[in-house]
Amino acid sequence: MQSRKYGYIMNRLVIITSICMVSWFGSVLHAQDAVDYFRDIKPIMVAKCFKCHSQLEVESELRLDSIAAMLTGGVRGPAIVKGDSKASLLIRVMRAEEEDLLMPAGGPPLKSQQIDLIARWIDDGAIGSDDAASIEHWAYDKPVAMPAPKSKDAKWNTNEIDRWISAGHAQHGLQPTTTAARRTLIRRAYLDLLGIPPTVSQVERFLADKSKNATADLVDQLLASDRYGERWGRHWMDVWRYSDWSGYKAEVRNSQKHVWHWRDWIIDSLNEDKSYATMVQHMLAGDEVAPTDPAALSATGYLVRSWYKFNRHTWLDKTIEHSGKAFLGLTIGCAKCHDHMYDPISQRAYYQYRAIFETHDVRDSKVASSVNPLGQTIPRVFDKRLDDQTYVFLRGDDRTPKKDEVMLPGIPSLFDTPLEVESVKLPAAAFYPGSTDLAQQQDRVRAEKELASATSQLKSAEAIVQKLMQERVAEDNTDEDNKDEDNKDEEGKKEPLVAVKKQVVVLVDEFDELDNQRWKIIEGDWKLKDGALVQNELGDHKRRIELQAELPQDFELTIDVTIRGGNKWKSIGFDFDNKGDRSLGFYVSAYAGGPKSQFTESDGAATVYRKDGTLPQNIKLNEKISIRFLIQGQLANVYLNGEFVQALSFAPVRAKGPLQFWTFDSQGTIDSLKISTLAADAILELPKSGTTQESPNSAPLADRLASAEHAVKIAKLALDVKQQQIIFVAARTAADKAKFRESPLSSDAVAELNQTAFSAEQIMKRLQATQGEGVAQAAVTAATAKVAVVDNDANKKELDKAIQAAQTAKEKVAKLSQEEMAVGEAYSPLGPTYPQTSSGRRLAFANWIISRDNPLTARVAINHIWLRHFGKALVPSVFDFGLNGQSPSHPELLDYLAVELMENNWSMKHVHRLIMNSRTYQMRSSAESESVRNIQQDPKNRFLWRMNSRRMEAEVLRDSVLHVSGVLDLKMGGPEISFADGMTNYRRSVYFQTAYEKQMTFLQLFDVASPEECYERKDSIIPQQALAMANSPLAKRQSRVLATSIMQQLDDRDVLKFIQRGFDQVLGRPPSKRELAVCHNFISQQTEKLSNPEALTKFDSGAIVDIAAAEDPQIRACENLVLVLLNHNEFITIR
Repeated sequence: MQSRKYGYIMNRLVIITSICMVSWFGSVLHAQDAVDYFRDIKPIMVAKCFKCHSQLEVESELRLDSIAAMLTGGVRGPAIVKGDSKASLLIRVMRAEEEDLLMPAGGPPLKSQQIDLIARWIDDGAIGSDDAASIEHWAYDKPVAMPAPKSKDAKWNTNEIDRWISAGHAQHGLQPTTTAARRTLIRRAYLDLLGIPPTVSQVERFLADKSKNATADLVDQLLASDRYGERWGRHWMDVWRYSDWSGYKAEVRNSQKHVWHWRDWIIDSLNEDKSYATMVQHMLAGDEVAPTDPAALSATGYLVRSWYKFNRHTWLDKTIEHSGKAFLGLTIGCAKCHDHMYDPISQRAYYQYRAIFETHDVRDSKVASSVNPLGQTIPRVFDKRLDDQTYVFLRGDDRTPKKDEVMLPGIPSLFDTPLEVESVKLPAAAFYPGSTDLAQQQDRVRAEKELASATSQLKSAEAIVQKLMQERVAEDNTDEDNKDEDNKDEEGKKEPLVAVKKQVVVLVDEFDELDNQRWKIIEGDWKLKDGALVQNELGDHKRRIELQAELPQDFELTIDVTIRGGNKWKSIGFDFDNKGDRSLGFYVSAYAGGPKSQFTESDGAATVYRKDGTLPQNIKLNEKISIRFLIQGQLANVYLNGEFVQALSFAPVRAKGPLQFWTFDSQGTIDSLKISTLAADAILELPKSGTTQESPNSAPLADRLASAEHAVKIAKLALDVKQQQIIFVAARTAADKAKFRESPLSSDAVAELNQTAFSAEQIMKRLQATQGEGVAQAAVTAATAKVAVVDNDANKKELDKAIQAAQTAKEKVAKLSQEEMAVGEAYSPLGPTYPQTSSGRRLAFANWIISRDNPLTARVAINHIWLRHFGKALVPSVFDFGLNGQSPSHPELLDYLAVELMENNWSMKHVHRLIMNSRTYQMRSSAESESVRNIQQDPKNRFLWRMNSRRMEAEVLRDSVLHVSGVLDLKMGGPEISFADGMTNYRRSVYFQTAYEKQMTFLQLFDVASPEECYERKDSIIPQQALAMANSPLAKRQSRVLATSIMQQLDDRDVLKFIQRGFDQVLGRPPSKRELAVCHNFISQQTEKLSNPEALTKFDSGAIVDIAAAEDPQIRACENLVLVLLNHNEFITIR
């Protein structure tokens, strides 16, 4: 490594000196350079010879993929003879001097210069080594910050970046452009750092600041904005292959649900200026660095993202390939099937690298946060497969592992650094999540809720028995109490059998105003209109508004709704008991394929639409529907327009949570709402079998009473179970706390608590079995009754089956009664347990990645940052810094910035400041008249004699359209938003779904990053882009919104003022005199045309926009002008 470092420094000194030397001296040096095997010879061999003579294929027993193999040769002897190219078979064959051989076979021959180069290398002694440590390559040497040469122009000496760029100008005879106008600079800075343009007032404040530090202060201000994390978060999400989950329907095939936590972690980390090294470390090994930190666990979403359901090898291959590209700029994945064609990375090294990740897997963690104290589901990695071994796969085929040697974790030998792995002992909270305070609290709350529900269900069952017994008394006395109808009078009417206790009204809302203390809009276009609450957005997910008042456990809800329109499903409804992803609900739908009412249950994994919870209904558009909904424990009744419709018993245990009203793919109205407590003695109808509800009380009274009395018995047994569950939960919690506390109790004390928990659980199991026996006996009774009515084989078979099940249940009770007397300590844990140690492999790897001795990490990071500021990278092959990659345009500058990054705590904001305060960054992007020679010398601007202009990225374009029209929703974080809602939901683009086949169409048109891989975005130019900007709902709607907004700002309808405001808001500058005249003429002509609509040809634009074009011809003409400005090259370009 010392010789490589010496050679590196000498090379840098030669480069610096050569700037001041005559050009022929550089030519002499080049002519005297020795031929380098890896740099000059091996790439030719890869391209022309490896197909038939390497690990891939060994024809004639000849391999040419190493110097040793060439010297050994094949069936015709050695391929090369050191010092004698004329005697070397390889050269003779290449020059067609062997009659029966021609190389390469079946392809174009080598160029004479290539053959001469190989011959020269052989004549010089075939010098070289297959030892990776001996390779001379700029990227394999540690970066060193060399002193930059001083520029002749003092203006280019204030910043090290400028000095190195100026040195390149001098070397290539280039004259840099002048500094950009201040309006251009502030717009460039805002778009680069925040991803949205500055407002008119922000531009004016910057222009008014004449201080020397105005630009530096602006950069600091922008870096302090939360928008910075969103903008640069999307950049790094490109590099790190962010992808939301994808799959077929609810099946997850790639990535994981809730991986958005990783996205939010990226954004938050950037805003906090978290060290790049820390970010890398946490993404690769957050579970080993900080195993109980929600942020660190969220960071491991980087590895979670590569999860693939159908093939673990594919998952690991992607992890290997892209961790190499993203952090090291190495194409390690190319060594999976054979030694790397270019870089000194063997196939063995690939599988040693794989061994780093062999042990890891994916799981969900429930972690408390300030936002959600009861916990959020975070997908994260952990080492599950500690005993899994890694083998080399022959030709990369996982079906043919070489099991004669186990690969240990390691890194390619070219780095000459061993991987120091130490296993990590995990805290209890990591390997047994049930031991955490959060889990134990949730367990206790769950048990208490289940007990309350069981109590409520018993009361309901007892009330039903009471009602039925009163009915029986009334039925027995019917004959003697019955009198002639003609002799009745009003005072003689009987009172109801069951007096309903007074209800308490919780809430009444007629929606005369929208009380922000009462209602919280979660998503959608909820607003008041004509004394009703209206929601207008369409889309394939719920637009929700949440009631902030707390609901009673049992309640009655009355609501009047109207479905006014929609695309397909046209649904409106409500969910209650919302807790995380769990909820219960009801809705009505005007779906053309079958209008209906529907109960729903969501358990966090999916929403269940029960068959016994749906009924066809006569639901029509624009007709008011009155819904009366009653819930008592698990039992719900619903009435539509005053008529009883359905009863249903919800399966999931009730959970305390808020009430949300929603529309789904519909425009809906809520006219009024009333919520009351449900009277304690209210009697609800019971569910009936079948898909159509039978009328209440249709079964014989004696049968119903017997059934109800048995239901009371079962409810009492269920209550016994839930009461014992409370005891067991408390005992388990005490035992767990004793077992895993920092200063453990004595072994005897722990054993006693364990035995208490064991005994409590045994009693609970016996009670559960007793409950099961009661249910089984009820089935016997029911089956016996069926046989009594219809004595056939089917009913007899059902009875036999029920008797057998009841016998089994009885035996289980007897068995558990015996076990209840046993002594033991092994109680059931609260949830799953995991390995108590982690391998430490990924942590060792992460620490090596971020080591100051690693020559690649900082360079790769700097290259990505530079690329996104200037539109072109210092190293064009952004994910390949190896021998087949391209050389940096400014190697010393790359190294200087890499060292700056590392020496300043890997602070990316520090690098942004250096770049954006440089004269290089602040140059004009447009070529000036004296730039003709520059264009001839450097047409691609590789040496930065001007700033590069570039089109906005897809997300920046969409967000900017929304921002200039004043509707961009700056709410941060949270679950991904459906990609289908991009035209109607105005959150920033970074928060929308991006996954395989799940990307916003508008963004796809403008070359949004592929979630599969996107280390550098490439711009395309296609006609659909112009159509999208001119005719999409997004552009058309926002042009109308902005035009209306500008008009409202004006005291009068002065068209010239409107044009000036429009230019300021959209383009960030005033119009020129010519532009003002042209736009004024445009508005005049459009106004005249629109004043006579009969003379215009109508056509269907295809775009559905929820804001109609203005009826006033002049305002509509102004809307047209704003649309033109949104399509202006200056708007969509970062200059």
